[in-house]
Amino acid sequence: MTSFSENGAVRQFVRFGVVGAINTVLDLGVYVALTRHVVFWADHRVGAATVSFTAAVISSFILNTRWTFRRDFRGWPERGVKFFLVAVVGLAINAFVFHLGLTAGFHDIIAKIIATIVVIAWNFTLQRQWTFRV
Repeated sequence: MTSFSENGAVRQFVRFGVVGAINTVLDLGVYVALTRHVVFWADHRVGAATVSFTAAVISSFILNTRWTFRRDFRGWPERGVKFFLVAVVGLAINAFVFHLGLTAGFHDIIAKIIATIVVIAWNFTLQRQWTFRV
C-alpha cells in the first residue's frame, strides 16, 4: 500500500490548499462586494454566498486541473461534471453550515469562514480519489 506522501498526496494537498486559499479570497471578495455594495444582495446573504461560492468553484476547477493534479483539459467535460457534483454537495454542506452559523448568532463573515473550513476535507478527498483519480 502506498503511503500518503509516497504517491504525491502531500504535494497535491499543499497545492489544493493554495488553490483553496486563492478561491477563499475570491469567494469572500465576491460575497463582500455583493452584500456590501449591491443593495439587492444585502438582504439575501445566503444567495450571495451561493453566487460567491460558485465563482470560486469555477476558478478552483481550472486551477486544480492544471496545477494541483497536473491534467490537461482533454476529457474535461466528464471531469468537470464530477468536479461540479462534488462541489454541489460541498455547496450544500457550505450553505447548511453557513445557515447554522447565522442562526447561532455568528457574524456572517465568521460563519462563512467556518463553513469554508468544514468543506475542505470533503472536497480534497473526493476530487483526488474520484474526479482526478490519483
